[in-house]
Amino acid sequence: MALEKYNLNVTIVALAVVTLVLFSCNAEGQSQNKQEPPSIYCKLAEDKELCQLLVEGANTAVEATTRAINISIVIAKKMEPMVDKFIKSLDMAPDSKNTVINTCNKDYQKVIDNLSAALNDVNKGDTAGGNAKLLTPTMIDCVASLDQCNVAAPLVKKAKQELDTYAQTCALVAKSG
Repeated sequence: MALEKYNLNVTIVALAVVTLVLFSCNAEGQSQNKQEPPSIYCKLAEDKELCQLLVEGANTAVEATTRAINISIVIAKKMEPMVDKFIKSLDMAPDSKNTVINTCNKDYQKVIDNLSAALNDVNKGDTAGGNAKLLTPTMIDCVASLDQCNVAAPLVKKAKQELDTYAQTCALVAKSG
């Protein structure tokens, strides 16, 4: 039992560190971007600082959207094993835990598949198709399965919120081009 609590604490610390790294990267981008004029591709974005970070250096709408989606794919792939490790460390009945793990793994695969398909659409000139895929909500089934098991998992909900923000920002970048 003590080892399980230790593993849970290590996992929580790891997720907190990743969140801090993501926010510090965003903060560095904010401080640098305050000196530059805002990108024309971020005019519709709600989170202007995140958008600036995602499209930095882009010269065309397709390039801006491609950069934003590629970064979002990288973020999703980096978050997945940490959320998976966190879920595996939860004190739950084995059957429930396996169900939650499978559901969350499928949700993460959907996130990456949707981002990749959106990138493919944008590269083919189908911005509308790309936007539809980017605006598909993320991680709904994962969060719902944790809620059904009465497991408070604020880190998973935060990961879902971050992935939604990245995807929505990508869609707004595509739309503004």
